[in-house]
Amino acid sequence: MMQSHFFNMLEMILAKDIDAFEKYMHPEFISVSEFEMSTREDFLAQMQTWFDDEAFDLRQANLVIIADNSDLHSFQYEQHVDGKLMRVTNVALIREKKLWRHIVNYVPI
Repeated sequence: MMQSHFFNMLEMILAKDIDAFEKYMHPEFISVSEFEMSTREDFLAQMQTWFDDEAFDLRQANLVIIADNSDLHSFQYEQHVDGKLMRVTNVALIREKKLWRHIVNYVPI
């Protein structure tokens, strides 16, 4: 049976385990959000800020899994951003069983 990359990552996020998340990231990790590209270090800092936000709980954010296989995972959730409710779509590519590329899109709903 295939190991779920999404559920492994979700467990790290729900546990707010930044060290486990860092180990899951490929050394060549890059993230793209809108018009910004983040390095591995920048993304980890963003994740820590997200983990520190007690007002946001992914379990209560209408989480939808779009795809989950050995090469990629994709999911959506809802979050208030700058006072607007947004659907946040994440697509992650996996290389060597690690999070290699990440793209996120924000759509007002």
